[in-house]
Amino acid sequence: TAAIRSWCSTHHTTKIGGHVIPVLAMTVGAEWCTELEPVQATARAADFTFANEAEVLHLASTICKAAHQPEPSDYDAAMLVIARWKERGWMIGTRGSRGVGYIGVADSQVRSLPVPPVPPEEFKDDVGAGDAFMGGFIESIWQALHVL
Repeated sequence: TAAIRSWCSTHHTTKIGGHVIPVLAMTVGAEWCTELEPVQATARAADFTFANEAEVLHLASTICKAAHQPEPSDYDAAMLVIARWKERGWMIGTRGSRGVGYIGVADSQVRSLPVPPVPPEEFKDDVGAGDAFMGGFIESIWQALHVL
């Protein structure tokens, strides 16, 4: 825990072509993980924090309980709570067939991206879908920033 706190206490970036490139991305991992201090510290400091909808709601509720504030009533309100709590970066929340929501720390509203539907006959199993999304997202961001 001390090592994570220490690492997260400074802004870890690298410069490519004179531009600052974020280097810390993390996933919450599971609803129960949102109550763990090391997970909270890393999520708060990460440039990109990923969670599914249930994890977003649980993390926001945990933040509100600690601050003695009312819990958020829905996904968008939960995303806003997390964005205001984060030190920097973006909160990205996956919502299955309802797409992906994202919000930066300076934003006042959640933005959404739709996900194309998958026909039932093509759908096999969603295990690993969030991990695959996260990997593709990070690769896309890194490639886009690297060419700057």
